[in-house]
Amino acid sequence: MRKTRLFQAAVAVAATLGGALAAAPALGDAQTPSASKAVVKKVIVNDNFFEPRYLEIHKGDRVVWVWKGDNSHNITFTKVPKLASKKGAEARRTGRWSRKFQRRGLYKYVCTIHSGQRGSIEVLKAEPPTTSAQ
Repeated sequence: MRKTRLFQAAVAVAATLGGALAAAPALGDAQTPSASKAVVKKVIVNDNFFEPRYLEIHKGDRVVWVWKGDNSHNITFTKVPKLASKKGAEARRTGRWSRKFQRRGLYKYVCTIHSGQRGSIEVLKAEPPTTSAQ
């Protein structure tokens, strides 16, 4: 009998704590500047084209290039904002490569192996943090 009461009390405490935790704001709540979550966008590197060819992201977002074609391709940045890195990806046929964008502006890139294979990324200011409804 006593074990049953202890078990019931433990269940009641767990239910109360679970409800309180569900109602509480998450760690890193959107009310702090660091709470804006970075987004990851994907660019497919296919035979002689990038898909999408143009991408719009926000400062702090990451882009992942994924090789899907049969031919080798590289990523060479030809235009970047002032003080931004031009680091790209070496030629390969498979795999993935990613880059986090920290500077606003227009980034243009090409595959130097295949003329006409180009893409661009427009980096906008960071999205303002969203506030949670209370």
